[in-house]
Amino acid sequence: MAELTGYQPADVIAELGSDLPRRALFTTFTFSPGAFQQQYVTPLVQHGCGDIAVLADRMGYSQSLFSAAAVQGIGSDYRLRQVSVPGAFHGKLVLIRTISSMIVGVGSGNLTASGLQTNAEVGALYVIKEDEQLTQLDNLFQRLRHLALLDESPADEVSPISLTPDARLITSIDASLIDQMNLPSDVRKIEIVSPFVDGQLEVLHTMRDLWPEAHIRLRLDPGFGALSESLLAIDDNHVEVQVPIESKEGKEEVRRPAVHGKLICFVGREEATAILGSANLSRPAFLAKENFEAVVERRIPVHAVEKLLSVPRVRWRKAKSSDRRIFEFSGPVPSFAPLIAALTLRRLSLSWSAQASTVGIARIWCRGRCEFEQEVGDVDTDGDRHSWDCEIDVEARESLVASHYACYAEIELDNDRRFRGWVDVTDMLGVSPEAKRQLVLLDSIASDPMGCKQQDVVKFIEHLQRNLKSAGRAHSFRQSNSSSKEPEEYEDTPVQRSMLLETGKSGGLGQSLLLTQLLNRSLDTALRDLRFFARDNADRGTGKRKSGEKGAATQVSGSRTYDSPLPPKIETVLSQLFGQMADAFDSADSIRETVELISQIPTCLKALAYSVERWLLSNQTQRALHHHFQKVAIACLAPGVVSILHKSGAVRRIDAGERAKLQGSSSLAEGIAMLEAYLLLQFRDASPENRHVLKDMYEVLKEIPAIENCELKAAATELFQMQAHDSEEQPDLDKLQSELEQTAGEMAGLRDCRAALRELIVLASKNSSSDAELRPLAERASGNGIHKPLIELIRSSGSRLQLVEVDTAETACPQCYTTFPIAVCSQLNDTTRVCRCSCGVLLVRSLER
Repeated sequence: MAELTGYQPADVIAELGSDLPRRALFTTFTFSPGAFQQQYVTPLVQHGCGDIAVLADRMGYSQSLFSAAAVQGIGSDYRLRQVSVPGAFHGKLVLIRTISSMIVGVGSGNLTASGLQTNAEVGALYVIKEDEQLTQLDNLFQRLRHLALLDESPADEVSPISLTPDARLITSIDASLIDQMNLPSDVRKIEIVSPFVDGQLEVLHTMRDLWPEAHIRLRLDPGFGALSESLLAIDDNHVEVQVPIESKEGKEEVRRPAVHGKLICFVGREEATAILGSANLSRPAFLAKENFEAVVERRIPVHAVEKLLSVPRVRWRKAKSSDRRIFEFSGPVPSFAPLIAALTLRRLSLSWSAQASTVGIARIWCRGRCEFEQEVGDVDTDGDRHSWDCEIDVEARESLVASHYACYAEIELDNDRRFRGWVDVTDMLGVSPEAKRQLVLLDSIASDPMGCKQQDVVKFIEHLQRNLKSAGRAHSFRQSNSSSKEPEEYEDTPVQRSMLLETGKSGGLGQSLLLTQLLNRSLDTALRDLRFFARDNADRGTGKRKSGEKGAATQVSGSRTYDSPLPPKIETVLSQLFGQMADAFDSADSIRETVELISQIPTCLKALAYSVERWLLSNQTQRALHHHFQKVAIACLAPGVVSILHKSGAVRRIDAGERAKLQGSSSLAEGIAMLEAYLLLQFRDASPENRHVLKDMYEVLKEIPAIENCELKAAATELFQMQAHDSEEQPDLDKLQSELEQTAGEMAGLRDCRAALRELIVLASKNSSSDAELRPLAERASGNGIHKPLIELIRSSGSRLQLVEVDTAETACPQCYTTFPIAVCSQLNDTTRVCRCSCGVLLVRSLER
């Protein structure tokens, strides 16, 4: 029974021990890239797994594309493929192959945050080492990869696989589940937990026909919308339907989990058979092979059934008609036809399947920005399978590879058909497991140098020491073979960073270039510029540098010497200076801290002005102010989490009644003046979208004490000189203020949308209201003029309309506590979107919290 107690991702990783995972395969219906990256990808890469693939239903694949701007790892750490089957690709499998074993996880939880962490799920975990079983599991592994077009060979038919003497793995790839099960003949009762039941109740009727005397008890969570009228009508002496007991209103209890597990126990006189895994109580799952499902069939003692059926923090009662719910949300995740994309060195290859036009445009998107675009031509066609490849320029490829974020390709044909798919960066996926382990180490340290583990820092220093020793030997050799006695100029050549990875010479040119880019990306974000590590070591001795001469050196007793270590680049210093100030604003939680930080702004900007004048190159001075000061201004004045900036600045976090009490020295007034001058100068050249954001920041600034006009002009003059051309005249501040005050801010627009929505709901509550009357308010409420979906949603909600605002931190309905699906959370991030919960209330994201 131990293997039927469920498992977490940490349990899977723990089973690896010291074994090296060679390949890993996951199947899922819905998919959250962020949760999967954290729970599985990073630990597997750290263990040296070089081949990770996720196979998903079109629902999960579309979900990943829906959140494409924030996705990491797809195409670089692992492959994600959509699998097309007649029904749903619904199985939940974990298959991790080591040299001598296969870790097999079978369950009901999807690769989502709720499926991996919060839902009540079922699961079974096994470690298989017998040769015959491994051969069968390898065949299943290959068969699944073939379905996803990852392998050309289709493999053999998949039959039930023995996991233990009492357990078998059954899939629906080649036959229905029920036709492969060994069920007892003397079934006295059937215990079922299933979140979904099909409307025709075919599986229940089949069970009653096979075992007419058996008592059937079905437990389901009505939050998933499975409690239908037909299911309640079948409730009689032979069938009992139960639902969870909800906590009483006002009673403090731990919120019960959503019951998503799928479990059926066929109980005989002396023995029971448990079926657990992905299959719901529906015809496509059990009686046909339309869906892809995976379950474990396990013989268990009769006395173990009740323990297996118990769900922590959930108690059950008989279902009533009042328990019925309609679980519905507007705006489903868009679905795109699948596209297979691969990027190798400088070659992009695309492949798609359709009987459609082959004329259109191909694009690659990364973080919402199009990095590559080209017309599609010379398409190779084999039946309904099309393929096209082209060469992309070096700049575009480097931009794609250097990004931490995943990229997807898109083909838009001239008949309006659109195909999308994640780009597999072949060189990156082919990086050796040891190199991947070290890259994960470098990235973790570079992203959070102060928060990483001590043992990781030690490993990082060991990598650096290897490089410093080799650099020191090379330097000594050059000195001993040099006949020149003249002092050498300070050399600004970066350290050869490729030596930090023990990757050998394998991998070819593409992988070599890729590793160099990855290393530079990781190390350039570290706290200190690594080009100085090899010059500050003890091999070079100590001494004095001539005053006022940058890079000059004197030679004492045959060695080059300096009076102090060479400083980091000025750009590094400025980045740290303003970065630390922005971080301080982000963590400020009191009036005193905010006053002190605003008072420090003049000093930091004077340091920037001095750097612009003395050290920065002419092509850097134009962007210096915006590059360094923008993050500080945002951290101080950001209007709220529902804005484009998605954060509340230090001023907004102060209570509204306290903001006018900000007092301090003359430095505070000067700091406020510089903030206002910066907003005005940025407003002059900003795009319309950015002007809305600047107006909101300006409104926040106006909530703190005003400054004198002379202070504003002095600050504007100082900031203008940092970014102006010699012949450029200083702008008219009064004119800019007038234009800025007349600009509509983003928050004002959102509040207008929300006010229109409230008026719309009041008007719609009157049954006499026509669509023509509702349309003007619906257009205002939606913000984009698209009114029909909102009117249809409100019309379908009946006459008792209630609007509930959801806090940004909430992931469940405040009225009924039903957990939101991932797609709904994404929709609610748009404050103009309205969703309907299963309890009937209309949900929108709060503007103020």
